Amino acid sequence: MTDNLQEKIEDKVIDCINLNAGGRLIIFRPEEKTQSVNLVVKRKGEYKTYQPGAIAQSHIVKARVFGAKKEKPKEEVFLYIRNKNEEVNIPKLNAGKNFYVIFVSLNAIKQDIDDDVRIVRTDDKKEFLIHKKNLSKFFLNIILPE
Repeated sequence: MTDNLQEKIEDKVIDCINLNAGGRLIIFRPEEKTQSVNLVVKRKGEYKTYQPGAIAQSHIVKARVFGAKKEKPKEEVFLYIRNKNEEVNIPKLNAGKNFYVIFVSLNAIKQDIDDDVRIVRTDDKKEFLIHKKNLSKFFLNIILPE
């Protein structure tokens, strides 16, 4: 894919994820360009700055927890965006946890991505076929489980 087309598709995916996220997610391109990560999705407010010489503060809290153990939320999700018709060797990606491959196609006439988006979770090769308007709900459920 040409860089211009790839960037246009990434922009459309960012728009779809932001559509129903209600400002709870941040989607950005990684600072260091890699072959396998096009976008990173994080929960808003997850940025932590390191300050040299800062003194760590600790607080003692006593709490009782009742009920089922909640799943720990993911801190960030890595996305690798490819054209629907493109062959991707998922085992060769050498991707870790929280890594998803998104297959989309750009409709040249509408200048938008097609409605159906195929998502593959790389750690267990599980596939999802969802509507582009539900991308934000999909990633909110991963990053902010109820």
